[in-house]
Amino acid sequence: MKIPTLLASLYQNDHSLSAFVTTAVGTISSHISSSRMEFFPEYTDHNVTHLEGVLSTTTSLMTEEAKALLTPEDAAVLCVATALHDFGMHISKEGFQTLISESNGMVPTLEFTDSSWHSLWQDFLGEATRFDGRKLRAIFGDNFRPVRHPPAAEQPWEDFDYLLVGEFLRRHHPRLAYDIALTGMPAKEGKFIRICQSDTDQQRFLAELAGLVARSHGMELRPCLTYLEKRFQNRVDPRRVRAPYLMVLLRIADFFQIQPQRAPKERTDVVSFKSPLSDLEWRVHQSVTEINNSGSDPEAIVVNANPPDVSSFLRLRSWFSGLQSELDRSWAILGEVYGLQRHNLLSNLNLRIRRIRSNIDNVSEFTSRVNYLPAEVSFTSANNDLLNLLVGPLYGGDIGVGVRELVQNAVDAIREYDDLPDAVKYAHDSERRSISGDVQISIELDEKSAPVLFEIIDRGVGMTADTIVNYFLRAGASFRRSDQWKALHEDEKGHSKVIRSGRFGVGALAAFLLGDEIEVETRHISLNEENGLHFVASVDSDHINVTRLSLPVGTRIRIKLGAESKKSLARRLYKGRKNVLSKLKEPMGYYFSRYPKLHRVYGEYEIEPEPGEMVPSEGDGFEHGWRKFSDENFTVFWKPYETAPRRFLCNGILVKSNHERSLIQVSSSFYLDTPHLSVYDRDGLLPINLQRSEIKVEEAPFFERLRSERVDDFIIYTLVNAPTDGSLEWFGRFYGGARPTLFDYSGSGALWFLSRTGFLPKDSTVVAKFSPKKIILALGPERGFQDWGEICLDVVDEETLIGQYETDAVRQGNRTKSLLKDAILYMPSIPGCIPIANRVLVPSFIRKKVESLSPGKEVRNSLKRLRHFEPSIDAWGESIKQVQDATIAREVAERLWSKESGQTMIMMEIDVNQPAPGEKNSLLADRWLDILETPLIPFDIDARKRLLALARSKLPDLVKATLQNYTESKKFEI
Repeated sequence: MKIPTLLASLYQNDHSLSAFVTTAVGTISSHISSSRMEFFPEYTDHNVTHLEGVLSTTTSLMTEEAKALLTPEDAAVLCVATALHDFGMHISKEGFQTLISESNGMVPTLEFTDSSWHSLWQDFLGEATRFDGRKLRAIFGDNFRPVRHPPAAEQPWEDFDYLLVGEFLRRHHPRLAYDIALTGMPAKEGKFIRICQSDTDQQRFLAELAGLVARSHGMELRPCLTYLEKRFQNRVDPRRVRAPYLMVLLRIADFFQIQPQRAPKERTDVVSFKSPLSDLEWRVHQSVTEINNSGSDPEAIVVNANPPDVSSFLRLRSWFSGLQSELDRSWAILGEVYGLQRHNLLSNLNLRIRRIRSNIDNVSEFTSRVNYLPAEVSFTSANNDLLNLLVGPLYGGDIGVGVRELVQNAVDAIREYDDLPDAVKYAHDSERRSISGDVQISIELDEKSAPVLFEIIDRGVGMTADTIVNYFLRAGASFRRSDQWKALHEDEKGHSKVIRSGRFGVGALAAFLLGDEIEVETRHISLNEENGLHFVASVDSDHINVTRLSLPVGTRIRIKLGAESKKSLARRLYKGRKNVLSKLKEPMGYYFSRYPKLHRVYGEYEIEPEPGEMVPSEGDGFEHGWRKFSDENFTVFWKPYETAPRRFLCNGILVKSNHERSLIQVSSSFYLDTPHLSVYDRDGLLPINLQRSEIKVEEAPFFERLRSERVDDFIIYTLVNAPTDGSLEWFGRFYGGARPTLFDYSGSGALWFLSRTGFLPKDSTVVAKFSPKKIILALGPERGFQDWGEICLDVVDEETLIGQYETDAVRQGNRTKSLLKDAILYMPSIPGCIPIANRVLVPSFIRKKVESLSPGKEVRNSLKRLRHFEPSIDAWGESIKQVQDATIAREVAERLWSKESGQTMIMMEIDVNQPAPGEKNSLLADRWLDILETPLIPFDIDARKRLLALARSKLPDLVKATLQNYTESKKFEI
């Protein structure tokens, strides 16, 4: 690193100072020359050439009078500080691990109230987990991923890991320069490389001052002046070092390093940057064409540039504005520190430059020279009329939505209050608003019992002036997405510690669905009683007058109802009846969680939802028929679907009433109904639309877990509730299950196969596990197995299963013909088996009916195959042998077709083999065999109890809840 002659000449005759500078600068230069800047792969030049440029610029900024006042100590400190100021950005991966370790030997500086590096890193990681998409994309590019702690130094790192650490070091490298000056450069194995000599008191002093000057380039100067006062009782020139002047020189000189040489075009011609921020910085540097001080104003620096696009233009404008601000503040600091030092001439420590000028200052003139509009252009609202136009269409004019938005903000405020430290809550508990419940909504009536005013009051955390101005009154701005909120209510992993319903920032906007004007009273818990805030506003208010008022902690909002709101409320709420709520789509909150408690008042009446409409609070367990599971992001309550309307709620707020009757597929031939759902989503991850009226359950992140839980419940329900007394009607249809169709007919197959001793689901893996030799199928209109099934169970052996396909085709003309044709020509698919022989017995009733319907060619050909008539059972078959071989079907048919109700049943007796292992097991099969360890649920009560005891050892809560809620008898006291 080359030292300007002016500075080198000052200290080179002092052996001690010369050794101090040579050692520090030489060590730093060697390290930088060998550094790959692995955490900053896309940064502009930060090598030795950059340091030389900064140091040279410091001397060019000095006036001649100031140069004459420099001391050898000044020169030494300035040279080492310049070498140090960006040195932390050259730390290695192993050095970074040493830096953030809890055993780091760098001692935090009390004068700056520094945290340890370990704490700084943990705080940064917590913040980084809360970066929004825009921030992540700016730092890491389009292919960003969730933030994680980088791996150990010896393990492979991804580009993302390096860029994350780079962002941390970029923020804190000025402080790191100071710590390196005092302790050394963090290196591998917890060691430090000494940079500055520190054997004598003078060397330690020079190292401290050099570190302080280096640190000052990344912070406000006044705290540095305070540091000098506390440490040396001298902020002017402690031990002949004019530190404030050196700080000003370094920060201004560093600001001026915008030359195109720091971003060579040869690299950008062949390399594309991942980080948009880096890409922009390179374009800005490359756009600078000239920096000079040869204009008509001797105190001005002129920078000429040709920014190629609006982003570069705006970045340059920002840079020029920032530099001018730094010049103004620096001159103020110099005047404050040295202005009265005329007696020793230190008042001459000034800069040659006061102003910055550029060829882009005159925007209108610059506009004529470029092919883009050099202005900050973005989407904005020209006036408040746009908000008026949006309010109604956005929510379909539904006033209940306005209430819902206000309610969810209120319950969020309660949850935030409860998340505060106990000491804070207890100190203010007596100052909270006094209402019934946690949140109260009420509708005031006039003398004719017509609704005129809506009011909502909460005992929550309240709002500050900042929250009102920047969030509550700003459409689309959500306080619960702000860094301030996240710092209070998110953990170190970036997960919310409280349930957060508000996410779109439209709560106040939706309130105008109720009326044209809102009145707000609020007091934040951090403020004294007299610092409550009050205002009245409409959507088109030009200026809102916010006044201070003595108020309790919490918020109250009052809205004079508009004409449409009055009509809607009058229609949708019953008058004159106590405890009546207008079903679920009611304009009194859409909120049904037990905590926080919402109290509803309509005139003189209190309105309470029906008990069955309430959903558990997040901390509740299995109760009232609700099931529960949790993961890192969600707490999910679900309840098997029994009665309409099926509901989906998020954080206690109704999202959709009677949501789509989608089925959950758990096997190729087995479906279960989607249950009622109440989900607690702390981090706002559920894909809910802006109106909060739609969500596709199958797209929810927890859907696969829900499928598994739904299957477990189905299995335990079946185990408890299936008949044990031989009653077979239950097996035809089953609550919670949906049945597959047979071919293309309007019908479906029963969910079960039965054996002599029990039953099993019609799933290929479970059936294969049973290994049947024969299947008896009935095709016909009867539901269940109550007629032919009981006959079958009398005659089948232990290796035979019976099943049914229910269809009304025999009553529907041409469908009867197709059903008969397919039954004769094709062997039906049997889950888990390969059919090898099929015998079909057709009652005379069906053949005669088909023959009377003018059968087509294919049907006639199939009828020809029914060549044998067996008078003993009044049935047709393909041959004498087939009829004789169908021993079980013949016996069943003989009894069944003697009854009028059985004369429409086609009987099939199918011999089967087990297929070779093939496709992956279904979810139903995996859970069934894991929980029960057998394919068959027995009819025998004692055997069933033993199976239930096994299931309870694996799913104790579910078995307990099922026994409590689904069975009326005590037959399963296990």
